[in-house]
Amino acid sequence: LPQENNTIIAAIREYIMTCPFLRGGAVNIGYLGDRIEYSIDILPMTPIVKKYVGGGCQKQIGFTLTSKEAFDGDARTALDSSGFYEDFERWIEKNERYEVYPKLPEGLEPFLIEVTTCGYIFDVETDMARYQIQCRLVYEQED
Repeated sequence: LPQENNTIIAAIREYIMTCPFLRGGAVNIGYLGDRIEYSIDILPMTPIVKKYVGGGCQKQIGFTLTSKEAFDGDARTALDSSGFYEDFERWIEKNERYEVYPKLPEGLEPFLIEVTTCGYIFDVETDMARYQIQCRLVYEQED
């Protein structure tokens, strides 16, 4: 059973864990180990999008989904990793279209979730590569 989220990042993590395209591996916050796994990392950005006259505001949080994938120079391996990020992007777009959002803490109402960059190779080690895709969640906060 999903547990109550105390933070926005925990809600985003729980939401991403429902993605049918994840290929096993842990979904961490701010950490990638040595295995094939995923991490959700917060991006620096201005948190307030719009302030309302009567109180409350519209805020945003930017985040990346980063993964560590096998990297051997073979085109099939690269296509498989890139394909995951294309599938993930379509999943986010479909969820946005049907207003399927992370379950945020009380007093916060999700407004928009979107991908802001395509998936790309961020760093390459000997036999592993770090891929990432950037996203943002916009939500309303009551006064």
